[in-house]
Amino acid sequence: MYLNINIILNFRVLIFVTLLLFLSLNSQAQRNKNWFFSDNNGLKFENGNVLPLSNGQMTGSISPTVMNDESGNLLFYSNGLTVWNKNHQIMANGSGLKSNLCSYQTAISLPMPGNDSLYYLFHILTSNTCNNSSFPEIDTGYYYSIINVNKNNGLGEVVSKNIKFANSFGRRITAVTHANNTDFWIIITQRFSPNICAYRLSNSGLSLLPIESTVGQFLGEFPNNDTQYGMLCGSPNGKYLIRSVTPSVILPAYHAEIFQFNNQTGIVSNPIKFPYFA
Repeated sequence: MYLNINIILNFRVLIFVTLLLFLSLNSQAQRNKNWFFSDNNGLKFENGNVLPLSNGQMTGSISPTVMNDESGNLLFYSNGLTVWNKNHQIMANGSGLKSNLCSYQTAISLPMPGNDSLYYLFHILTSNTCNNSSFPEIDTGYYYSIINVNKNNGLGEVVSKNIKFANSFGRRITAVTHANNTDFWIIITQRFSPNICAYRLSNSGLSLLPIESTVGQFLGEFPNNDTQYGMLCGSPNGKYLIRSVTPSVILPAYHAEIFQFNNQTGIVSNPIKFPYFA
């Protein structure tokens, strides 16, 4: 799984998710050499040391995504709204992505299998009441954009932008490796639904026919069942998922759900719910 830094306000949840992210790093450690966060901050992992970075360009980002090449060189990073290239400049055609930073998970990025120049950037646009979004309500949903890092003399270009692949936004997105160790599953939750959907990314592109599993907690909204906020993460071997759920009127305590995930078929099953703090 490729790096997607997710930061939330509750310290205990942050520690839990950070540990999960460390466990979920791709075996090619160089892919995760550079991390960038909100407020221009970042980290570099080099020769067993962790070095602070202050040249990032993102502000107000909840869950940015960072992509490095196999040698550890920075390629790009994004908060879901804007893409910055390796020189920390806005990438060509890299602004105006459909997102509004209102989810704990707003962006993830993955290499296109079998292609060393194309990368998929997934981003979420939630309700236009959040952060005074300029996009109409009808545009809410899950999107992807495609980046060619060889364009523009190696600085990259967003060659396809704002392609919607799911109408229902559930504010959660993650990715795990397919059982063939080449393709990926992009996994999302649906709004007003217990459904979890898995989309396969292969060398043919993203399949728009998801594998749907009706399993786990129904995700609603304020005021009666405000369980829309939370996170979704996959295990390093791609066989488990964990989803955090915020409290609501009918479920007054924070809790999490663990699922089995068949990374051959894309089916989610066997939910286990447990509280993780009061």
